[in-house]
Amino acid sequence: MVGRRSFLALALAGCALPDETLRAPRATARRARPAGSSVAPEPAARRDDAPVVPAMLSAHPRLSVIPRVELTSGPTPIERSSALEAQLGLESLVIKRDDLANPAYGGGKVRKLETVLAEAERLGAKRLVTFGSVGSHHALATAVHGRARGLEVELLLLPEPPSAHVRETLRRTLLSGARASLAPSMKSALGRAAELEREGDTFVIPVGGTSPLANVGFVAAGFELAAQLASSGAEPPERVYIPLGTNGSAVGLALGLRAAGLDCRVVGVRASSPTTSSEAHVREAIASTAALLRSYDETFPEVDAGVEIDGAELGRGYALPTARAKRAVDRASDAGLALETTYTAKAFAALCRDAERGKVKRALFWLTHDARPGPAGDPTNVPHELGGWLRGEGA
Repeated sequence: MVGRRSFLALALAGCALPDETLRAPRATARRARPAGSSVAPEPAARRDDAPVVPAMLSAHPRLSVIPRVELTSGPTPIERSSALEAQLGLESLVIKRDDLANPAYGGGKVRKLETVLAEAERLGAKRLVTFGSVGSHHALATAVHGRARGLEVELLLLPEPPSAHVRETLRRTLLSGARASLAPSMKSALGRAAELEREGDTFVIPVGGTSPLANVGFVAAGFELAAQLASSGAEPPERVYIPLGTNGSAVGLALGLRAAGLDCRVVGVRASSPTTSSEAHVREAIASTAALLRSYDETFPEVDAGVEIDGAELGRGYALPTARAKRAVDRASDAGLALETTYTAKAFAALCRDAERGKVKRALFWLTHDARPGPAGDPTNVPHELGGWLRGEGA
């Protein structure tokens, strides 16, 4: 039975309700048995007989025993934007294109799912259960990639302000074949997850896909970026800007960059409640993720990694657009980048603000949102309580 060994006890305070906080008991990370190859090929250099080993595993081959399913087929591109450099007065602006991580659906959540789905499959799960807002990118990514691997997916979704972006994300989520229902609160969602878990063959993924094991995906991303910059001969950025929701992406990235020897500051731009994305939670996540890595490889370096939390762009709360975020969407669009106002636009707004104040000269923006259009059509058998969001009306 998978239920009692799943991640339910790691489910953290959700980003779906900006003023709601729920602390779940801590769980101790377990060492997993090897489960297949963890080598990811790089499309540009791939030959059937010569896979390319990810940078983290080249530096720490013992970490290859961490189960991983291949959802990303190699390093995502890094691109310089001369247009935005000129607009913002920057010496350099590099965009890390995680939106291109997977052709079916990319974005930053895919990196976390590589280890999480592998663990679920190792435990013999037949069903995934996870949480998010009605327009959650994590819910969408879990639905797309979980269903593609033959797993049932049950989504417990919480209310958020309706918008065109929420409507489109929910449409794509329901088209995946995942089951979804509306939960009035995070507490009720966790209660429902516990019921599903007791039925067996169920693996519960925490809010935002964040856990020490999931964060390893972004530790690997830090090594990936360091290798790309070294290969290109580019000068490292002073500051790397990434949205801060349930903390895992920024935490993993900070650990990976520092362990790879890259001395730059990771700026996590708060997009969820200050309680969820608190300094204490970030520190705890760094410590638990580093401890998990060293449990597999005692030579993984003990580094002084940290995340600078920028809370100035949150505005009135989660999923509530700000004027600066809307300007950031327009500015990025002029340079060919598609952002959304919940996460990426707020992170880019912080970068623009810092550039205009002379606080940064060499910046990197981590694009975690995949704005490519999904499959056409409308879902059938839409749960009644979610119909308002598909119409753009909300509850």
